[in-house]
Amino acid sequence: MNELIRTISGRHPARIIDFDYLYNQLKKLEEDKYVFSNEHPVFPYLKIFKYAQRTVVNNYWNIYTAISRGLILDTQNKKIVATPFPKFWNYGEVCSNNSELIEPEFEVYNKMDGSLGILYYFGDEWRITTCGSFVSEQAIKAQNILRKKIDTSLLDKGTTYLTEIIYPENKIVVKYNNDDLYLLAAYDKYGYEIPFEKIQNLSSAGFKIVEKYNFKEFNEILEQSKKIGIEKEGWVIKFKNGHRLKIKGEEYCYYQKIMEQVTPLHIWRRLKDNENINQVRNSLPEESLKDFDNILKILLDKANTLLNEIEQLTDRVKNISDKELGLEIQHANRSMFFYKREFKESVKFIFSMRKGVFSKEFDKRDSSVRNKFFEVIKPKNNILEGYEPSNILNRFKCVEY
Repeated sequence: MNELIRTISGRHPARIIDFDYLYNQLKKLEEDKYVFSNEHPVFPYLKIFKYAQRTVVNNYWNIYTAISRGLILDTQNKKIVATPFPKFWNYGEVCSNNSELIEPEFEVYNKMDGSLGILYYFGDEWRITTCGSFVSEQAIKAQNILRKKIDTSLLDKGTTYLTEIIYPENKIVVKYNNDDLYLLAAYDKYGYEIPFEKIQNLSSAGFKIVEKYNFKEFNEILEQSKKIGIEKEGWVIKFKNGHRLKIKGEEYCYYQKIMEQVTPLHIWRRLKDNENINQVRNSLPEESLKDFDNILKILLDKANTLLNEIEQLTDRVKNISDKELGLEIQHANRSMFFYKREFKESVKFIFSMRKGVFSKEFDKRDSSVRNKFFEVIKPKNNILEGYEPSNILNRFKCVEY
């Protein structure tokens, strides 16, 4: 990991690697579902690349996944259009037991809690996108802010400007009351990061400038992270070689951990373990309740459908013996009672239901009957048919830069 971090620090790798080789590597990763791309709605040969959740889950990091964080390629003219930040990690992910990455010289910036806006010039126009989509809600809002507030005549057309998109409706954890683009950093056309002193000068163009701090010792930042409240996410530390780290406040991380519980698999597990679901709901932030309720309803509907099928099937065969039932199941395609494909899952529970075991054991946590029942409705890969995460949940999952 240390070697990868050093490789993607400093000059942006996309400006060094041969275009055809880079593009082919990204396409292979997309085939393997470690990276996804989206086309521009007007210029279909303009593609934006973003690493997929599979990359995070499998820890599948290399140069190409690490720079796929809103990287924009002109595949027709074989040009790099925009170079966003390469992936950078939380302190606890790479440094808690690894001091090699901590250098004595560093700068510290406010870690803002909005969406990364990638500002670039293409097709005779300045355009702004988020890290995975040209037409996301945040990108559309940022384009409006850009037109209203930013004097783009002061910008260099070969430079990629990296901003934080801030507006009240884009609340993730920290609350903001203003609509603005905060300038964080910029890469020139050769892939070199522009000094922060020059970034500060662009406040005259209408940008807000990310706040810079004067911490002298690294441990001081770690200590302060234990004290800040929910009104601040944390800090970004930039070392002399260009390597960045994130340090988030403990209260923010606590909130984040709670929000991460609002997933199909997590709620399914709470149901399977027969927990008090109202207590679970009451512990969640208000912003997450719509998602929680939607997931819960779909899972309960699936559970009730399966239970009704088991009861119908049990009633259908109530007048035959266990031996006769076994033969009916064995020859289900010729059965006068049911077709196995019709009751593919419910047939697994018919004997326990007939003998009263199902009703007796179902409400017991960790009973084999309950576990077997809930395995039938378990969301695969944390995806639940009929559920789409809300914008706020999606924003929360994509809140890194």
